[in-house]
Parts: sequence; structure tokens; C-alpha cells
Amino acid sequence: MAHKMRQTTAAAVSTTAAAAATATHTTAIQSSTRATRVGTHSSSRRSSLITCFISCHTVASLLLLFSLLATAQAASKLTIRSNNTTAAAAAAAAAASQATPVWDHAIDLNEDFRILWQIINQDITFEIQARTLGYVGFGFSPDGNLAGADMAIGWVDKGQTYFQDRHVTRNGDTEPVVDPSQDYMLMLGYENATHTVLRFRRKLDTCDASHDIAITRWQLASAELCKTRAALRLVRLPEQSRMS
Repeated sequence: MAHKMRQTTAAAVSTTAAAAATATHTTAIQSSTRATRVGTHSSSRRSSLITCFISCHTVASLLLLFSLLATAQAASKLTIRSNNTTAAAAAAAAAASQATPVWDHAIDLNEDFRILWQIINQDITFEIQARTLGYVGFGFSPDGNLAGADMAIGWVDKGQTYFQDRHVTRNGDTEPVVDPSQDYMLMLGYENATHTVLRFRRKLDTCDASHDIAITRWQLASAELCKTRAALRLVRLPEQSRMS
């Protein structure tokens, strides 16, 4: 009897231990399952956060790129407008310099040499139309002689116009001397099949008393200056002085 009771008690203890072990295993499985679920959920949240960050970073990069492109395009338009404005201003200035003035006076020294001029304030503009394809000289002399004459000399060579302010120191000089101060400013120069045309400007008084002659309005209004050969004449230079 006692033996059976011990067997029964041992069986009960074994059953209880098995049940406890089973319960412990079940609890462990449930804990593992919950941990797995928590880990999976946490990993999913991290993945979502990473995806969101990447998306936000991509959108921000695109916005920055669009902003840079818009800025570059605006700068390009401003540059084009500025260049167009500068080109238009340069073209207008060139057109203004080549526009034919309304001449105050015109004199034909002969059939080959025509002189026109216009006075505006203290500036005088001349145009020489000479039937020649060589050098053209225009000058002022106090007494009709070359000595002491104030001259402007120009020519066209291979489409390039050359123009110089010169003077003559004495009669018999082989060529006029280039002035240290260039007070005549070329405005237009060209040649066609028969003529050379030079348009230039200077001050009535250049303040260069050593090499230039001051021009008075009375002198320019009087044809006597030309008739006495004291003002204007055609000059031809030696070949070697072309580029000097």
C-alpha cells in the first residue's frame, strides 16, 4: 500500500514537473514570439523612417536643383539682355558717328577736291572728298606757305584707314612731322573706285599752339581763305612714311 502511494506521489510529481516544464516552454515560446514581433515591428519602423528620410532628401535635392537651374536661367537672361543692350548702344554710337551731318559750308577747290564742314559749339567737323586713291592732306597755313602749316593727313590701305595730325616746320621738308599731341579725331574713312573720303573732328582751338593753328569762325565763313591758298591743299607723302 505504501509502495503504491509512493508510486502515485512520484507520478504526480513527475506530471507536475512535466506540466511546469511545458508551461515554461510555452512561456518561452510566447516570449520569443513577442520579441520577434517587437523586433519585426521595430525593424519595420526603422525601414519606414529610412525610406521617409531618403524621400525627403530626394525631394529637397530636386528642389535645390530646380532653384539652381532657375537662378542660372535668370542670370543667363540678364547677361543676354545686358549684352544686347551693350551691343545696341555700340551700334547706335557707331551709327551716330557715321550719320551724315548737316553741313554748314561746302567748297570745291577744284573738280578733284571738295571740303565740307560743320561747327557745333567748340567742335568743328570736316569731310574731305578727294578724287584720289593715295594720300589726302588737309591743312591750315597762316600765309599760304607750307612752313608752319597745321595738317591732317589720311589714307586707306587694304580697307584700313590711317589718319594723323601733322605739321610742317619749314619749306622744303620731305614730309610733315607727326604731332606729339593728336588733336584730330577720325570719324569715318573709306575709299571707292575713284575717291577717298575722310571725316574728322577737332576743337576750334586745340590749345596746342606749337603745332596747331586756332581756327576762327570768321576764317571758316570766308571763302577768301581758300582763294589765297592759305588753308587747304592736297598733299602726297613719300611711300616710306605710310606707317610712320
